[in-house]
Amino acid sequence: LVARIEVVRGTSSALYGSNGMLATINVITRTPGTGGGGSSVRVEAGGLGEKKVTATTSVKLPKGMSMLASGSVFNNGGQHDIFFPEFNSPANNNGHAINMDGDRGYRFFADLKLGSWEILAFTGTRRKLQPVSWNETVFNDRGTRAVDQHSAVEATWSRQIDSKRLLTWETSWDGYRYRGDYRTPLPDRTAGGVGTIREYDAGDWITSRLTYRFAWLKGNLTAGGEGKVDLRALQSQAVVAPIYEDQLSIDRRDRFAAGFLQQEWELGKHWSFTLGMRYDWSYYRSSALSPRGGVVYQPNSKTTVKLLYGRGFRNPNANELFFGDGVSEIGNMALKPEHATSVQAVVSRRFGKSWRADVSAYRTVDRNIIVPVELSSGLTQFVNAASFHGIGLGGELNGKPLSFLEVDANFQRQQSWLEDRRTLPNSPRSLGKVRLLVPIRGPRLLLSGGFLYMSERQTLTGATIAPVWLPEVTLVSRNLMRDKDGNGFDVQFGVRNLSNTSYVDPAGLIGTVDAIRQPGRTAFVTVTRGFGK
Repeated sequence: LVARIEVVRGTSSALYGSNGMLATINVITRTPGTGGGGSSVRVEAGGLGEKKVTATTSVKLPKGMSMLASGSVFNNGGQHDIFFPEFNSPANNNGHAINMDGDRGYRFFADLKLGSWEILAFTGTRRKLQPVSWNETVFNDRGTRAVDQHSAVEATWSRQIDSKRLLTWETSWDGYRYRGDYRTPLPDRTAGGVGTIREYDAGDWITSRLTYRFAWLKGNLTAGGEGKVDLRALQSQAVVAPIYEDQLSIDRRDRFAAGFLQQEWELGKHWSFTLGMRYDWSYYRSSALSPRGGVVYQPNSKTTVKLLYGRGFRNPNANELFFGDGVSEIGNMALKPEHATSVQAVVSRRFGKSWRADVSAYRTVDRNIIVPVELSSGLTQFVNAASFHGIGLGGELNGKPLSFLEVDANFQRQQSWLEDRRTLPNSPRSLGKVRLLVPIRGPRLLLSGGFLYMSERQTLTGATIAPVWLPEVTLVSRNLMRDKDGNGFDVQFGVRNLSNTSYVDPAGLIGTVDAIRQPGRTAFVTVTRGFGK
């Protein structure tokens, strides 16, 4: 369903409001009618017990309408045996969590176009077993699990008044549900017994956004407003076994409003400027002003130089503000928003027949970051802490050194620290990836290989995790056994972690477990079959 993915580095609160702090990832989905229409069925399987079936169709409807719809179901076994040295005792199955890594669920997506309207709808549910959870739970107990669901419907109306004026109106409803069951030792209720704590959260909200783009001051101005209303913001928790007892029930709903302006100028053939501003208001959170600016210089058709500035913010969420069960956590209504300021320089250059290179440098300062701390009472509370600082330098290179070989490579070198010079956990200094693509038999048989590199990282307790290299390889065969309409089978076979490297990733769940071992070498296969013209 994905047509392309855009990654925009830097703060974006001037466009999107709260949470536009470090980067924006925009997933652009296919639209009805693209890819030739028709239908397809895709089956996936993998060495970790992955099983998934996806059905997709794109059809034309009467009166110029068209629709794209897709649904999938999945059931993944996960790692059969995960070893936790922190639980290495006979009472805890000698630290082995057996069949505690599975997840299952479904997803549905639809895109309907009718004239000036486009309606998007999606829903998805995922149920995940948890080998370790957010609190101290009974080890190797399959009763500890989390289920979350997100659904939304969005209607967009747009009208191109003339070549320089565009009016767009978007209205959407979102709904989120979460249920977590935590199997917890409860010695105060039954000697050596086990109980179940259940968390249930539900959020519903409506958002409406009006945008008008028109020519102004020898450039183009985009002006608009946005409003959002919480219909429900429920957080609840209770002991459901062996004796029912309510612990928490909070439904603090907020209302939001925002206005934004963005002016764009093009001066001659080489220079362009962007200046934007957004003001966000909240009923019980702080207001925020978010400016952004950019300068782009293009000395020729192959070279682009950008200098970008932005200021973003993140309001404390309802969990950080209000969640207090009296057992593990306490709320903090005095929390203030985080504010991040970023500056970035980018140089892009095309050379030769197929090569492109990008080099970027950035600096970010995030003040009043929100972090959890343990109080003298043993409870956890979110507080505004010292500033976060980050600097980085990155490069990307892609092209065809040989007629039969395509290369994509990128590398990032960064350093991030708190105001007291402490290094941030799970923050590698170096991160790189290389991908090689070789057509074996034209575009119908392709071999792809590559590797990901991460330098050493630290855990929350300050332990150091060794660097890791993760190679992978994929073979793709397209349009096998075609029928009279030109539809055939697309087959993809690959191996992840080809070297069977043993490594761990940092974990931020409970103090007992600081890192979790990741899978070794695994294989996967997907088969896709198209139908219709």
